[in-house]
Amino acid sequence: EKIYKTISFFIKKTKKTEEVPIEKQILKIKQADNYIKCIVLAERLDDIRSLKNSRRKDKISRFKDETQKYFVTLAEETNEKILLKLIIALYELK
Repeated sequence: EKIYKTISFFIKKTKKTEEVPIEKQILKIKQADNYIKCIVLAERLDDIRSLKNSRRKDKISRFKDETQKYFVTLAEETNEKILLKLIIALYELK
């Protein structure tokens, strides 16, 4: 239950009109424990991998840009294995 409360603190469901800017989200994540950072990075890795079969070029482009700008640097500081997997997933994403 403690883990659930910690994660729910960082991943809140928001309405479309109340979307928090990615920069604000990343600042909040950077202040978290490594455990939370790894969960967020694993979730992003899963999102990138699921976009392999997507035809939405705009979404793919946005996810690639955000991942390279924010999540790769976060992974460099947090976990080398996730960093490698993120880089491979980005390479495989067309």
